[in-house]
Amino acid sequence: MAKPEHAKTVKINIASLAQSVPHWGNPNLDQQHTLSLIVLGTTQNIRVDFAKRNTYTLGRADQAGAKNPDIDLGAFKARQLGVSRRHAQLELHDTTVYITDLESTNATYLNGAKLPAHQPTLLRDGDVIWLGQLKLYVRFGSQLENKHLSVTWSTRTKGTGNLNRPRPMASTSIANDTLPPEDSKE
Repeated sequence: MAKPEHAKTVKINIASLAQSVPHWGNPNLDQQHTLSLIVLGTTQNIRVDFAKRNTYTLGRADQAGAKNPDIDLGAFKARQLGVSRRHAQLELHDTTVYITDLESTNATYLNGAKLPAHQPTLLRDGDVIWLGQLKLYVRFGSQLENKHLSVTWSTRTKGTGNLNRPRPMASTSIANDTLPPEDSKE
């Protein structure tokens, strides 16, 4: 039996996601065990509280309600951007968080590198997660609470520094020293 149209994940071309962004952040959560997922291009800050539980699934809600994720990204055009209903999982081990692709249709990328399905990969402060074409900027800790934040995704040309590095807009409350240092290598 064919799936109804609203239940199908849109297949996208993700070859453009293969550019790498260096790992630079701390892999340890603070004592409050929280992290924020900032949907790039928006001011939306999704707070993930690991003090309440150790595992969260990321994806989009199913209208039938059979496979709803813990964190529903449907409000961010998740289906159109290729996010599966149960796309990836965040899991806390001691003070470190791991991300695992759950055999999603359009894969999960971390800093431009495709993650193998069902293989936990260390997540760090400042990482960028792609779920299909939906980009999430990762910040550890609670320093983002009650602050207006907007992060954009800029692509720089060769010779101008790192490619595809998240950059805060001028109106953001995050200081520039929270970003990785400029890399002059081409």
